[in-house]
Amino acid sequence: MFVGVSVLYIKLENVSKRFQHPCVMDIKVGPITYDHEADNDKIAREKAKSPALPQVGFQIVGIRVRGVFNYDTLLLFLWNI
Repeated sequence: MFVGVSVLYIKLENVSKRFQHPCVMDIKVGPITYDHEADNDKIAREKAKSPALPQVGFQIVGIRVRGVFNYDTLLLFLWNI
C-alpha cells in the first residue's frame, strides 16, 4: 500500500478502558473537514454539511452516553447536566 513511503500518524489509546460506563464525545476541532488533496466537489460537499463550522470552529461528530439511545434523550441528558 505505502511501499517505500514514510507515513506520519498519531496512535490513539483507549483512555476510557478503565471506566465501567464511560461517556465519550468525538469533537473535530478546526474549520476544515477535508483533506488537502480533496477535489472541489469534495470540498463543496464537506462545506455544505456544516455551514456554521467556519464561525464555530468545531463540530460534535459523535457522542456515547450510558442510557442515551436517541437524539431526544441525549438533549434531555445534556439539558440536565
